[in-house]
Amino acid sequence: MTSCSAQPAASKTFRAPLGATLGVALAWAASAGLVACGSNDPDTGSEVQSATRSPISARKIIGNNDLMPVDGSGANVPPQFREVLDAIGRISTKCTATHIGHGLVLTAGHCFRANSMREGNIACDNIKVEWGARKGVAPYLVSTCQVVLAQETSATADYAIFTVDEAPRAFARIARAPTEIGRAVSIFGHPLQRPLEWSGICELLDPVQGGFDRADFAHQCDTEDGNSGSTVLDAATAEIVGIHSGGTVPYNYGTAILRTPITEFERYYTGAEPPPTLPDDPDAISFGKMDLENDQNDKLLVELAQEGKSSVSFKLTVNLEGQYDAVTLEDAEGRRSSRITGKNTFEMSGMKAPVKVLFSSDSSGLSNLVKISRISYR
Repeated sequence: MTSCSAQPAASKTFRAPLGATLGVALAWAASAGLVACGSNDPDTGSEVQSATRSPISARKIIGNNDLMPVDGSGANVPPQFREVLDAIGRISTKCTATHIGHGLVLTAGHCFRANSMREGNIACDNIKVEWGARKGVAPYLVSTCQVVLAQETSATADYAIFTVDEAPRAFARIARAPTEIGRAVSIFGHPLQRPLEWSGICELLDPVQGGFDRADFAHQCDTEDGNSGSTVLDAATAEIVGIHSGGTVPYNYGTAILRTPITEFERYYTGAEPPPTLPDDPDAISFGKMDLENDQNDKLLVELAQEGKSSVSFKLTVNLEGQYDAVTLEDAEGRRSSRITGKNTFEMSGMKAPVKVLFSSDSSGLSNLVKISRISYR
């Protein structure tokens, strides 16, 4: 059950759009307490709070809700942002991404469930990104994540840098100057998976104000679940100065872009070299178009075992007729997984070997793939 609790009235510092009164800060207070509503269950795309960066799902509207849907033409946002609108995407993990050039993309590490230590060279082909979804306009491109080059969700950084198979037509540039407190910034994203929305313009604040002692900056641009991973853009140049992570009313926070290892990948996003890809897995086991006669169940496709090894880890990819065809995994102790159906990818870790991969079908012949890859024994 979702619970809601009244929060204290919040105030925020706001900067008017460039060309108006950018240097003049306005402050106002909400006339009533803000109600924060959300599930208690961690969500892959939920924003995170405090220095621990643990997932939460409370909304981050501060005072008045300044989130504004972006028109299909982009004409209702300041001109300096219009060139980057098509570079901002909606991730299937319920987060926001930004293309930085030649198929390289940025988001928050917690959107990919990153660990606290940096890791990379990770396949991610079960994740999709839709580009260009705006008010009244459908996405113009859907890309598939290929490989995560680097990711981390720690007390000091929250980022993921990954590649996609089809690059969007637009990109945002990386700011080279260090992020400084007081800079006017803005955020675009897909709050609650809605078409693109604009936060207006706010400024970077000392993270101590929000209690984020180990974060790089705080801010008061409005966000909601789904804004996680949105890049924080310089209000004058539309260059990327940070990545939004989360927060608690009345402050949000993020990671400075130069805190991430982004400079290590400059040769890729500038086009000097093609981005890396994962090598083919020569040991992968694949089953193509499949059918079983007479409604057979639990046909043994393969048994994963290696002499002297007691456990096995592997990646399972399926493209099956939903509900009617399914794969079931059975370990050495006879324990079974739930029925795996539809189009999905799973990372199976430390199962008791041998593991049987069983297939059941209604004989309609509409299933296309069962693939077992990255098999490792211990």
